[in-house]
Amino acid sequence: MLKVRSVKNGTTPSSEHVVIDVLSDCWLDDFMIMDSTFNHQGKASNKVRHVYVPEMKRVTKGDVIFLHTTTGTDSSSGVDGSKTIHLYWGLGVCVWNQTGDTVYLIDLGGASKSNVQKFPVK
Repeated sequence: MLKVRSVKNGTTPSSEHVVIDVLSDCWLDDFMIMDSTFNHQGKASNKVRHVYVPEMKRVTKGDVIFLHTTTGTDSSSGVDGSKTIHLYWGLGVCVWNQTGDTVYLIDLGGASKSNVQKFPVK
């Protein structure tokens, strides 16, 4: 199980990232992250512009994932069993650049609405 901890929005792709906590052992490719824009009432819309599905990689409870918007080389490092994992989306545009954007973390292994986490960008 994964959970979004925070989102750093930015003015350039290299200054943005999403921080995700690994709550239990799982495969990253069982999850998908996407964004949603906001409507004129300030609520999340159903317009999706960017979708990220990680490659197959096993993560363990206590790991922390940084999903960077920009390009780069995926890497991991750690001590005492926990890892810090850096994943790169490879986009040349900002994703989390407006208040009202929403991060959706979806568990692809489940089919219920309870497997979708919303995290507003502030």
